[in-house]
Amino acid sequence: MLYLSGMTGRDPKTREMPEGIEAQTHQIMKNMKATLEKYGSSMGEVVKCTIFMANPDDRAALNKAYRSYFGENPPARSGVGNLILAGTAVVEIECMATVGLMKVN
Repeated sequence: MLYLSGMTGRDPKTREMPEGIEAQTHQIMKNMKATLEKYGSSMGEVVKCTIFMANPDDRAALNKAYRSYFGENPPARSGVGNLILAGTAVVEIECMATVGLMKVN
């Protein structure tokens, strides 16, 4: 299993945080995809996400961006709202993913 914790929408190249939950969610998902691929996994192998939001009223905008990164069978997820997140982040996502087949010795 691969565990990615506390990903925010900071662009890894510019170190800037876009404004708004939809833009930050898109950046998080791009960061997540790149990290998963770096370690031999993919978005299709994500089994669980936990979403932390500053304002739960932003759920519709978050869902619009989030759903575009998963196919017909998105992973399980849970969410927590009304949080104070680091810096200018309005959303943070962590996930668990499989990495190929596990070998048994």
